[in-house]
Amino acid sequence: MSFIKKNRTALYKKFDSIETRRFLSPWLYNGYEIIYREINLYLHGRTIDLGCGDLSYGEVLRQRVGNFDTIDIEKRAEGITFMGDIQNMPMVASNTYDSAICLYVFEHIKSPEKALREIYRILKNNGNFIIAVPHLCHLHEEPNDYWRFTKYGLRHMLEENGFKIVEMKEDGGLGTFFGHQISTIVLAFFWGVPIINYLVFFSNKLIFIRLCRLFDLLFDRRKIFASGYVCVATKERNGRMA
Repeated sequence: MSFIKKNRTALYKKFDSIETRRFLSPWLYNGYEIIYREINLYLHGRTIDLGCGDLSYGEVLRQRVGNFDTIDIEKRAEGITFMGDIQNMPMVASNTYDSAICLYVFEHIKSPEKALREIYRILKNNGNFIIAVPHLCHLHEEPNDYWRFTKYGLRHMLEENGFKIVEMKEDGGLGTFFGHQISTIVLAFFWGVPIINYLVFFSNKLIFIRLCRLFDLLFDRRKIFASGYVCVATKERNGRMA
């Protein structure tokens, strides 16, 4: 497993932007399609990427909003604006941002509601917030992997902390969930083998991802086995936390 983990890390470094990284698995591909759409529809003005990681969505955000701020607990990319925990952001003034985005971070924080209260505080009234969370997902970044979310739990948590739900979308289904595990293992296993590694990559990109999406369409149309959820919410002027 250490061999797979090492090669998976090498893959993510080589495919460092989400525009190329999305072809590594059905889950990454589905997530990109949804998140890219939501970014272009809902992000505007001064924006912050919460738990930005290695800035895989950096170019997408630059295309949409130009300059944007970032925060993370560790430096995994150059130019991070703030180093810190999104559960406590005293370095950020209240009512600062028009938009915020937080992608697959909430499963790694001990108090999601505390983070939501902070995000609500730093957003301007009627500011938009895009959040992506896992539903079905393997353990990762252990031991800091605490939560999985249903769409009902996510809706309740956001509304209890003053947000109004604009829309919520399922990020793939059962085919996407299993396909992500298969793609990750197979690509990582062959990544060190010249020529074959790219044959496997393009087979994954052109065939396997499409098959997983077709499986979801035919056999999990209700998405009860959703891999995750992408939600857009708005800070209401007269919300509970106002």
